[in-house]
Amino acid sequence: MPPIKNLSFADLMQGVGKGHRAIAATPGAQRIPLGMRQAQPGMLPAEVLEQYNKAGIFGKTASGEPIRGTMSSVNEGAVQRGYMPSTGKVRLDPESKAPKTIDEAHARGIHPNITWKNALLDKTKTPMGYSLEDFMNQAAARDPKFNQARSQFGMDMPNPTMTDLYAMDVKPGTYGLKDPDSAWWKYLPAKGKEMYALAYDMMRAQGHGNFASHLTDVNQTRRLGNVASHSLGHGNLGYISPVEEVAYSPGMSGQLFSMPVQASHSEDYYLKKLFGGPGLHANKKTDELMDAALDLRTPDFLKMSPDQTIGTLLTREAQMSGAYGPGTGTASPLRVSQVRPYEDVQLRQIAEPQVLAHPQDLAGAFGPTTLGRQATTEALIRGMLKGYDPEEIVERLIKEAPPGSYKNRYKKGGLAHAAVIA
Repeated sequence: MPPIKNLSFADLMQGVGKGHRAIAATPGAQRIPLGMRQAQPGMLPAEVLEQYNKAGIFGKTASGEPIRGTMSSVNEGAVQRGYMPSTGKVRLDPESKAPKTIDEAHARGIHPNITWKNALLDKTKTPMGYSLEDFMNQAAARDPKFNQARSQFGMDMPNPTMTDLYAMDVKPGTYGLKDPDSAWWKYLPAKGKEMYALAYDMMRAQGHGNFASHLTDVNQTRRLGNVASHSLGHGNLGYISPVEEVAYSPGMSGQLFSMPVQASHSEDYYLKKLFGGPGLHANKKTDELMDAALDLRTPDFLKMSPDQTIGTLLTREAQMSGAYGPGTGTASPLRVSQVRPYEDVQLRQIAEPQVLAHPQDLAGAFGPTTLGRQATTEALIRGMLKGYDPEEIVERLIKEAPPGSYKNRYKKGGLAHAAVIA
């Protein structure tokens, strides 16, 4: 055993982020291939959308027809020039029925879509979001390409905007359709993760940011993984707010440890085990780490490194998965004591009954690969508390996994952890 190190909470979060980043860099691990995102700098938002379409990111209909995304907005001039307006939407259609004009794309109707609009921020009520907006505007002012396009195209070149996403219609219902069976998306998996990834990538290409507030319980956990995935793909978050920020209580967030989603006892119990000493028993160090987690406020993200941000997001996701996901069948809520890195079948057996029984509830937000990502986070933290470096832990995570275990690891979650370290 290596000597125990006196690690701070920030040290642990840095290690968790570094570990996930290393695993996410393995071939085929990410939802959006690294090569796609490496090609995006310099692209217009419309080019990013077409990149997604050509790569088949949205999959196919039940009949095998490719699904295509189309952008639209009341600011037609911006769309025509390939820009991402400050308000707009991307809709999905079977390729043969995809709208061919902006008017058609903007027409009302029922179809899977994600929309965005301006987010109004206040310096005192939303300090993190306001600071990100300020950084975003400063970057645009220094960008000669932006200023040249702004002077050339006027209103057709949208100013940088902190956007607010609305994703409740990524899989709409069929109420209002004359023929509900015509809803081609009805029996397909929702494309929420793919549409969030696209929206964030288009925002980065335009220089926009993203701000979140008042998330549902389900989206509080889902957004953690979506945002972390974007950072893993690009190296940082740009101007995307790491967590929601509630204006009625400045500095607070339902996505942070200090605001339990539903059951404070379950969330506290999970952290005590995660940060526990030998035998998962709480000690003075456990209390120190828990206090640091509970003291986090939204402006603290402005001082974090990209890896610390990822580590914080995925540790909070792990906590929510442990508190509200399917039981472990053990006295501990930690997943690392339950399954091994390559046990995809067992992870599905654990997760799917609860997911199917709670399609709209928080309990249904923790699929098999989310449980795997939870276990990976746990393996990293438990290993570091025993004195191992993140690099050593990742080496074991990858070495012990059968070939292909990390394929799509960050597409829908993760499947690897090291129970031997826990």
